[in-house]
Amino acid sequence: IGRNWILAVIDIFGDFTGDIAFGRPDLWIGDQVEAPGVVQNGSELTYKITVINNGDAEASDVVVTERPDLSRLDILDASLSYATSTEGALTWNLGTLAPGEAVEIVYHARVQNSPQGQSITNTSTVVSCETDNNEADNTDSTTVRTTIIVGGGCGSCGGFSPSLSSSILGDVFVVGTSPRNLLYHMYLMVSIYTSGC
Repeated sequence: IGRNWILAVIDIFGDFTGDIAFGRPDLWIGDQVEAPGVVQNGSELTYKITVINNGDAEASDVVVTERPDLSRLDILDASLSYATSTEGALTWNLGTLAPGEAVEIVYHARVQNSPQGQSITNTSTVVSCETDNNEADNTDSTTVRTTIIVGGGCGSCGGFSPSLSSSILGDVFVVGTSPRNLLYHMYLMVSIYTSGC
């Protein structure tokens, strides 16, 4: 019998319509990621994992498992020591979390082997020895997408001249037939990113 169990004989007299409940842990996990304005190979990302016991009983043997996309990320360091499984998952053993107690894990990773527009998704889960009161919030994930750079670079940083075909998409429409009512409408959609300046 574990610490959250009781062996008892309960006598009920009359009509009983209530519930008998014992305390249970309720672990919650949340993921965050901080990324620079332009994400590309070599960019460093900061991941934060927060675990909170929202229940009314202790959670023992709490384990957090993070499944990063190691084909796209190089793990640099972490605020708490971790183990790496053969499948590439990162695991943290947090021990016991009291009711209301929270733990934050921070780790850094560098983007690698990722083409432009690539999505990089990490998923984390938390479990404990006891049955959780709400398993729906025991998993979370984050997704980062590498930046799509349109057009060329700025060369020696002396200026940038995008070509019409690659960086500016435009259409000119002539409305009306008489010179007096001749209207010109130009729609330009500009999407220019420069790197290196």
